[in-house]
Amino acid sequence: MKNNLIIAFTILISSFSYAQQKTSSLAFMGGITAEKGLGFMGNYTYTSENANYEFAVLHSIFKEEGENPLTFSNTTLNIGYLHSVIRNATNSISINIGGGVSGGYESIPTPEDIVLVSESGFIAGVYGVLQADFYLSDTISILLRAQENYNVISTTGKANPFLAVGIKFNL
Repeated sequence: MKNNLIIAFTILISSFSYAQQKTSSLAFMGGITAEKGLGFMGNYTYTSENANYEFAVLHSIFKEEGENPLTFSNTTLNIGYLHSVIRNATNSISINIGGGVSGGYESIPTPEDIVLVSESGFIAGVYGVLQADFYLSDTISILLRAQENYNVISTTGKANPFLAVGIKFNL
């Protein structure tokens, strides 16, 4: 009888362990950046060691630059690593930190009546991430993400903060 209770308890606990069997996921996020900007992300993640993630992100930012009604955008490919630092007992909530490198293109439209010193071109840099995952089931989770991009090569600015919310589908 005691062994049956232990087995039943083990099965019950393991049924609440989310995202343990999945090795990859797709996530889609939308959020805000500094200075009236919007950003979007499409993210492919590969899970290793049961809690850490290698990922590739397509990240686009659109925002106004300074007081001019001039908008610019940048699109980057981010490659990085997330490490799980806090997980609850059922793995339904996790807090992750990480970082990586990014590279892409910055587009600055130049209306004829505004003279700009900067131009469109290649951008490259590094970034840091703090992400919280809230698993609704074994296959779906809600993400909260704070990311700071620091562009070493850029014409419009070095730092681009990004706060986002999204949904992740574990494959």
